[in-house]
Amino acid sequence: MSDQTRVVHRRDRRLFELVVGDDEVAGYAEYVPGEGVMAITHVVVDPEYAGQGYGSALAEAALSEARDHGLGVLPLCSFVRAHVQRNPRHVALVPMEQRSRFGLAA
Repeated sequence: MSDQTRVVHRRDRRLFELVVGDDEVAGYAEYVPGEGVMAITHVVVDPEYAGQGYGSALAEAALSEARDHGLGVLPLCSFVRAHVQRNPRHVALVPMEQRSRFGLAA
């Protein structure tokens, strides 16, 4: 991710936007808030920006937000689920009783 890129949390729209340059939205991660959890439902990166780590940046932003606010995470999006599987430090965010549902070790 370049210095010209940032992730912005749009709470009113329940998503994280990946902004490139001044104001071009290159992707987003959607979530649904719940009682004590954040269900991350969808990550989209514009094909023009694919393969540059932007999907991972969006996943990290959402996971960090959940961690900072003491929320559990339900990785409903297959991209985020794979990101959590590849980065074991995030497994603790998924409630213990939900881990097998997402193919995560208890």
